[in-house]
Amino acid sequence: MKTIIFFGFNTRDNYIFQVLSDNALIALIEFVAFIAFIGFIAFFAFFALIAFFEFIEFIALIAFFVFVAKSQI
Repeated sequence: MKTIIFFGFNTRDNYIFQVLSDNALIALIEFVAFIAFIGFIAFFAFFALIAFFEFIEFIALIAFFVFVAKSQI
C-alpha cells in the first residue's frame, strides 16, 4: 500500500493536501496539471497587467499633448 501526499483540490471536503493511495502516476499527473493551470492563469494575468499599464501610458501621453498644445496658445 503506497501513499503519497497529493497537491490538489478535493471537492468533497475542500482539502488542499490529500492522501492518495491509488496510484502515484495519477497524483504526479494531477500535480503537474495543477502547476500548469496556475502558470496558465499567471500568463494571462501578466498580459492583463501590461495592457493596464499601456492604458495608463496612453492617458498620460494624451494629457502631455494637451498640456503642450495649451502652452503653445
